[in-house]
Amino acid sequence: MRVFDSNWDYAVWIQPESNRIKVSRGSSMYPLTTVSDDLMKEIKKDDTWIENAKKVILDNLDENQEIKSIDFKDQDNQSVSTVDIAAEMEDGRTYTLSYYSDGLLKDAVWYEK
Repeated sequence: MRVFDSNWDYAVWIQPESNRIKVSRGSSMYPLTTVSDDLMKEIKKDDTWIENAKKVILDNLDENQEIKSIDFKDQDNQSVSTVDIAAEMEDGRTYTLSYYSDGLLKDAVWYEK
């Protein structure tokens, strides 16, 4: 499914065979840029990224399970354009949230057990 508003394109992929749902958005006014290694190191030192991801999962996605673990996904030695944070819930479901380098949410991916 794909929808758009005046500034953003939105897309949703539902993959029943892998129990995966991905919601993504992009904009020509908000191009992807490579996150440098130095910037990624600074971002990983900033706890607000993890706190914001928790808030998105628990509040915005209306999750009722406790978060078992949450951390930055290992993206070392890769040319990346997003900052990815992975969370595992008590029941084993996982989320991956991808952010633009300024902290704006780009993607949310749900994986069911």
